[in-house]
Amino acid sequence: MTIPGYTMTSAIYEGSNTLVFRATRNSDNLAVILKTLKRDVASPPQLARLKREYDLAKWLKHPDVIAVLALESYDNNLAIVMEDPRADSLAQMLQSRKLDLPDFLKLAARIARVIGDIHRQQIMHLDINPSNILWNPETDTLKLIDFGIS
Repeated sequence: MTIPGYTMTSAIYEGSNTLVFRATRNSDNLAVILKTLKRDVASPPQLARLKREYDLAKWLKHPDVIAVLALESYDNNLAIVMEDPRADSLAQMLQSRKLDLPDFLKLAARIARVIGDIHRQQIMHLDINPSNILWNPETDTLKLIDFGIS
C-alpha cells in the first residue's frame, strides 16, 4: 500500500475494514500513524464514516487523546494522519508484561479520567478496550485512539 507523501515503515493493525500503519511524512520527516480503509471496503458510506471519525477526533482536544493532523485523499480512499506517540496498545503490552497493583490502579484511574473528560464533551467512545489505549510506560504517554464508532 502506498499513500502519496508518506513512506510506510510498519504495519500496526489490520481490521476487517481498516489498515493502520506507522509512516513518515515525506515533507518534514515527521513520524505519523495512518489509518485508512481497505481498498475493497472503501465505499461512500465507509468513507463518510472515516471522515466523521476524523472530524470528531479533530474537534476533540485532550492531551490523552490521539491528535489528528490531517485527512488525506488518495485513489478514491481516505487516510487519517495522526501523531505517533511511540506507544503500544495495552493489549500488546499485557501479553508480555504484567502490571503490579499500584501501577495498574494508577493507569486505570488515568484512563477513567480521560473517559470522563470525553463524556463531559458529549462524546461516547463506545469501544473502550485494551487495543484502543496506547501507553508508553517509559514516558508515561497515554493516548486513547479509534473513535470510529463514537
